Amino acid sequence: MALYLQISNQTGVPAYRQIMEQLCEYRQSGVLTVGDRLPSIRQLAKQVAVNPGTVVKAYHELEHAGVIYSLHGKGVFVADSHSEMLSREEREQSVRESARQLWQQSRRMNITEDDVVRIVEEEKKQES
Repeated sequence: MALYLQISNQTGVPAYRQIMEQLCEYRQSGVLTVGDRLPSIRQLAKQVAVNPGTVVKAYHELEHAGVIYSLHGKGVFVADSHSEMLSREEREQSVRESARQLWQQSRRMNITEDDVVRIVEEEKKQES
């Protein structure tokens, strides 16, 4: 399974926190389920273009919170968490927040609405 995580240097949120939040969103929405294997530290660091120490910190914090667990020599896995899955409304709210941030960024960078829609469509095609 491919996870699509993205780090933004413009949010003011540390990269390790962004990794944690996105992995938690995947877990809460059901994309990641109990026992799913996460990318290795090197793989994830390369994917999101951060120092491996950043991924180590994110994984350490998630493990401390009981969201993931590691098995020496086998990898990192999603733990059995008793938290409720997000409702459709909660998932939509999370996407709305991301859209709001995208819109604010595009305005700051003087990108038109048409260009934002075009960019989103291009990214959607990249995922297919």
